[in-house]
Amino acid sequence: MIEVFTSFGIFMSDSQYRERFWTYLLKELTELDPWYNQFKQGKQKVSGMKTQIPGIGLWFRLRANYLEASVTIEDTGIDRIDNFWNQLLLEKPYIDSILEVQPDWQPPSSNSAGRISTKVNHEGWNKDNWWSEIIAPIKQIMDGYREIILPAINALQDLETTYFYAIKIEDNKGKEVDWMGGISYSPEHRLKQHIRNFSKYSVSSSWKLTLVESIPFETEGDARLFESNMLATEIRAPDRKGLSSELFRTNPISWAKKTGRIN
Repeated sequence: MIEVFTSFGIFMSDSQYRERFWTYLLKELTELDPWYNQFKQGKQKVSGMKTQIPGIGLWFRLRANYLEASVTIEDTGIDRIDNFWNQLLLEKPYIDSILEVQPDWQPPSSNSAGRISTKVNHEGWNKDNWWSEIIAPIKQIMDGYREIILPAINALQDLETTYFYAIKIEDNKGKEVDWMGGISYSPEHRLKQHIRNFSKYSVSSSWKLTLVESIPFETEGDARLFESNMLATEIRAPDRKGLSSELFRTNPISWAKKTGRIN
């Protein structure tokens, strides 16, 4: 915990400072435009609102030397994140040409969100004399996001068909190690993610992963139910730490077909 000293001569913790800052910022913004009343206030380093599209929000992010306005895509699965991100990328030339300040486009990865953001520097969060000066520039940026990017967000098309896939794992001598089974909107894309993950560990860096087959489900809920049932069967294999917790002793799809779990 850090201790900050405000211009009013008050010592407070970092969480108290952030809470006070968000109270001030959102009050000032809401007085200028009631739309900002939707933004959630708290003691964390972010304050914002969720859009009608799953996993996408408009956020302010407070850091030691800057306040950032951002569109963030997260917490909805890498396949959906990539799907939304790639659709927004099609609008990038238009968005960049219209916004007064061109934002930074940070693509998503397996462990980080996709983000479109613009920073406004400040004097540091050991002070509060800059608060009033940041209202106009940060509002101008977020207003631009609302007017230009939010309509594009609301028009995004979500993925529908969800697949349960079966990936064969072989060691460097071609010997079968395990099978991996899981759900994804894009099994081919998920295979590439698994290959990258396995390559990080010496024990599995030379292993071969092959997508053998996949079966479609009309909804994610149906696919998750099937996955849950399969993970409770006797063909489940022990987890491999850091690699996967969805392992099977044999091809889970072939086994499910043989036992009548699927047609």
